[in-house]
Amino acid sequence: MRSEAVYLDLVTPDAAQAMVMRVCRYPADGICWVWGHLFERGRVFAFTQHDVPCSVRETPLDDAQVSYSVESPHCRVRFDRSGAIGAVTAARARGAFEMHDVRHAAHGPGPILVEIDARFEVGTRAVSNLEGRSEVLGNAQAQVTIGAHSWTLTGASQFHEQVQTTPRFASPFTYGTLRDAGSGAIFIRGPNASRGYWIDGSHATAIDRIELSPPGSQRTIILHAGSQIRTGTLRTTYDYSIAVGNGYRPGSIVVGEIDGRPVSGCVNDFLLDQLRFDRI
Repeated sequence: MRSEAVYLDLVTPDAAQAMVMRVCRYPADGICWVWGHLFERGRVFAFTQHDVPCSVRETPLDDAQVSYSVESPHCRVRFDRSGAIGAVTAARARGAFEMHDVRHAAHGPGPILVEIDARFEVGTRAVSNLEGRSEVLGNAQAQVTIGAHSWTLTGASQFHEQVQTTPRFASPFTYGTLRDAGSGAIFIRGPNASRGYWIDGSHATAIDRIELSPPGSQRTIILHAGSQIRTGTLRTTYDYSIAVGNGYRPGSIVVGEIDGRPVSGCVNDFLLDQLRFDRI
């Protein structure tokens, strides 16, 4: 069954503030998964719902201007992409979510209305770590509103889209996106193989092996790209989880360095053998 996912994140350089928005449409069923998260000075605001109605029309991904839009009584989300898939020139994500103020939220609405309007500017070439997937790094600015309070977040960002017919969340993985102002790494590590890229502007070097210590407050990372090896340390500033099926997908916002270069971003782990996540 075809699914269409679109995603935008923003993490400040110190990873003290961040936002993540994602929708995944299942047109044949007319439903959509909606995720919205805001990380703000030690607090995690979260909205997830996996039965939001959506159009049964498949998104025309090859068009030069594409929109994904879903709405329910508890959330309203719209993504707009300019430029062809794999050659994005800009993107925008707008969302209004009834969020919970908790790291491990149940599906469904919470008591806090959070509105986010994020604009993405492309900073590097696009890459693809999975068939049907396009990923690009850049910078974003987001206007965030909670009640009468409104403020702006600015930081490194990732936009990606993925269409597939195989089931999602069917095997273990770790997915990471780590970056500074003009470069970074995007990678996925599964039980049998790893794949990724170190991206610097218009140049991308393939990563063929990833060593990453288990989830925790600090993680060591080693990226192998042929004979080139990059090493670093990541510190978790936020951990949270999303209920998926009978389990959950742990996620984290991180800050650190790779080969002495500062990075911040997201590292998400799903059903790893060594993982024993504390749901508190």
